[in-house]
Amino acid sequence: MVSKSLFDFTTMCSLPHSLQGRLFLGDIVRKYSFLIWGSTSSTLLTALGFQLLVTYPILYAIFVRENPYKYLMKLSQPMITAFTTSSSAATIPVNIKTAEENGIHENISAFIIPLGATINMDGGSIKYPIAVLFLAALSGDNMSFGRQILTALASAFISMGAAPIPNAGVVFLLLVMNAVNVPDTSYIALILSIEWLSDRFETTINITGDAVGAAIINAVDTKSN
Repeated sequence: MVSKSLFDFTTMCSLPHSLQGRLFLGDIVRKYSFLIWGSTSSTLLTALGFQLLVTYPILYAIFVRENPYKYLMKLSQPMITAFTTSSSAATIPVNIKTAEENGIHENISAFIIPLGATINMDGGSIKYPIAVLFLAALSGDNMSFGRQILTALASAFISMGAAPIPNAGVVFLLLVMNAVNVPDTSYIALILSIEWLSDRFETTINITGDAVGAAIINAVDTKSN
């Protein structure tokens, strides 16, 4: 046992310092992978909650000049539909109907909400950077600040093309990983294990953003006329 430990220490010391750091970091991260997985899941839910309860209300309050939380409460039916179906496309009819019931012109809701279901993927834009950083850490890859910025930009652009169907984000997560040179390892199974649940929260965020966007466009259009 002593000789093996001495051999491992000698081998580690003989490696370049940069490689020593990556191996040491990777060993620690793998040892506490489930703890990191839990904190990553918590980070994702916190970020999605911030988007729903802070970012959207601020934008709504600035442009519409009304209480944003009253509007969010009126979106309960589209939110429930999005959460249960995990599909932005399936929520379009309910979202349009709810928007029109809340005073949004039918021409605006009929255009903005289907468009948003295609290109407005805020949930994916939030999840991809968090997931990529998590997988990079498990692989012993200490991503530089520049690569983190690139990950965020790639996530924003790639998520625009995500299909509004359940669990389509897995494919696009792999695209983001390839774009920033994060290896595709077996640790991605940890992400897949919660994909069925996180995708429902992300879809709820996406359709809420569509409804808020429609309300903002309607308010701007009303003021301009």
